[in-house]
Amino acid sequence: KIELAMLLHGSVDLIVASETGIPLTSWPYKQILDAVSKKPAISPKELGRTIIDKYCARYKPKGVSLSMLDLNHGSQVFDEVEALAAALLQAIDGNFGEMTNLSDAIRTTSRDDVEPMIDLQEFCRKLRKGTSNPSVRAAARGVLRLLEPPFIAKQGRRGPGVSHFRGVGIYVPRVLYDPAFGNIKVREFFKWKMPDLDFGTKWTDVIRRLVAGQISSSQHPPES
Repeated sequence: KIELAMLLHGSVDLIVASETGIPLTSWPYKQILDAVSKKPAISPKELGRTIIDKYCARYKPKGVSLSMLDLNHGSQVFDEVEALAAALLQAIDGNFGEMTNLSDAIRTTSRDDVEPMIDLQEFCRKLRKGTSNPSVRAAARGVLRLLEPPFIAKQGRRGPGVSHFRGVGIYVPRVLYDPAFGNIKVREFFKWKMPDLDFGTKWTDVIRRLVAGQISSSQHPPES
């Protein structure tokens, strides 16, 4: 979701989106529209808060998460995310330990079963804990200190399995964290290939680097 925020920055003020898959019954539109009908002059932020509250209240037994980001406070956040990606690209260049730390952080960070995304806050904390590279540690800290209000204008979560979601996700394809996709037969069955997805960010370069390395190693396993 951070990539979506980057793409929309300068075009919209607020976005309301989820780090997790949305149930098929979607948002509770009737309750949301009733709130607007009762208060036609409702402000955009108040509407966003209402959407989150109504959505989380609707799915009591199911784990759901929804957040509102204020893109007017996004410039520094996006710069820090780019700085983190740049630091990671430099750190993993020929360094097996840093590559392992990055891969482990991705695999162990909270994620949804549906959306190809991991929680950015938790990911940064895991990176900081495992890295021996001061640039990566500093860049991860720089992202973390900004992933809070006023950028995260509101975050709601309710139900099982969502306690670690903090409001902002970052794209990671399933092949990097689902063990099944380490098997070439599985990738062929699902017709999986590196998506022609380019957000125009350095994080895209990090993902491409990791995917290329993983597929190469699975096709050419080390000799025993």
